[in-house]
Amino acid sequence: MKRDSRLTIILIIIVGFLTVCPVIMLVFGSFSEGLSAFGKFTLEKYIAAYTDPELPKIISNTVIFVLGAALVATILALFLAYLNNRTDIPGKFLFKVISITPMMI
Repeated sequence: MKRDSRLTIILIIIVGFLTVCPVIMLVFGSFSEGLSAFGKFTLEKYIAAYTDPELPKIISNTVIFVLGAALVATILALFLAYLNNRTDIPGKFLFKVISITPMMI
């Protein structure tokens, strides 16, 4: 086995572990009593969340926020893509790097 492929496998295992373990703890915590992830099994938290009278307002606020953020991001992305591809602005390479940085993060 090549050294690069071993390193890739090790990195995949590390990232998988650092991703999967917190998700498992969140799931266990959501089904347990109190703040501990290892408590008595209960659906009490889900019942409380879904019977909250504020739930429709919370969902509508979330939908409005998400749609607004998506609209602003799309308009900004279209403007930046136009500047990047159709104009001859100074510092075009730096502009390209800055444009793709959020996708790398």
